[in-house]
Amino acid sequence: MLKVESLNTRNRFKMGNIFSNPVRNIKPNLQYQYNLMQDTVSFTGKENTEIFSCKDNKKLAQEVSNQSDIPFKDSVSKKFKNGETYVKLNDDVEDKNVVVINAGNDPVNDNLMEFRQMLDAAKRGGAEKITAVLPYLPYSRQDRLSADGESLAGKMIAKDLETAGADKVITFDIHSIQTQGFYDVPMKNVSAMPLFADYFKEKTNGKTDNFVVVSPDVGGVKRAKNLAKELDVDTAIIHKERAEHNKAEAVALIGEVKDKNCILIDDMIDTAGTITEAVKMLKGKGAKDVYICATHGIFSGNAFENIKNCPVKEVVVTDTLPLPENAPEKIKQISVAPLLAEEINK
Repeated sequence: MLKVESLNTRNRFKMGNIFSNPVRNIKPNLQYQYNLMQDTVSFTGKENTEIFSCKDNKKLAQEVSNQSDIPFKDSVSKKFKNGETYVKLNDDVEDKNVVVINAGNDPVNDNLMEFRQMLDAAKRGGAEKITAVLPYLPYSRQDRLSADGESLAGKMIAKDLETAGADKVITFDIHSIQTQGFYDVPMKNVSAMPLFADYFKEKTNGKTDNFVVVSPDVGGVKRAKNLAKELDVDTAIIHKERAEHNKAEAVALIGEVKDKNCILIDDMIDTAGTITEAVKMLKGKGAKDVYICATHGIFSGNAFENIKNCPVKEVVVTDTLPLPENAPEKIKQISVAPLLAEEINK
């Protein structure tokens, strides 16, 4: 008997349009691929894919839609007076590939609930494949147990998304790569380093000889080396000690930064306390201009005040999280939409 499964292009051949199928009620004129070895059919084509977005990141979702040529569909999300969330997809998703995008910004838990309900709605609507896109993955810093009695929230979120209906998860520059192991569905971690490299190449007209990429801690060395390789420059490392959550102190520098322009690269900026102290340290070591780059601009607490009072030349973040209107002029934002559109179209 003919089986239907999600797309896997290996050993498949495009056959044309489906007009009828005895196994299930399939809509006409859907492009499909037939796997001769496994006797399976998979539905393909942009015309069979739709993008939905939670209300917190519709701007990015629309841009991804424009660049991928995949339609962006409307949905309803609201709250009842008792605080419960209501979600409805305003389109028929049966037998379609559904992409749901969520920012994961504050209020994190409300946005996650809306996101899970959208995945569930797509699943119950008969979607063929559901791709959960969280450009910033909430709870990714809670990826290990540091003390008795703690929750492993990073794994809990993974299981929640799978239960809600996610067949694939896409994120950017995850805080800890080991978090991918929490997922039993494909989990793609996309790097934004090429975007930062292009930004500085354009900014300097390709003249980055006097730059050095600095990792603000030992854990980010690989990220810094990846960016340094793209720019063909050296790296340096700051060693820091963490006393408590959201509080760390830079204590040593490995590498040469005197008379160099420095790019401090990190996966996220939260309160900006540690990263701005790192800027002051580099300036004290004789660095010229210091730039901060981070994929995720969370900007909680006194982040904007810390940035305003810091001798940083520029702070460059992506739009994995929306940038508040009151953000300082030092903060520049570049879009991950091209990378995300490319990933969705694979």
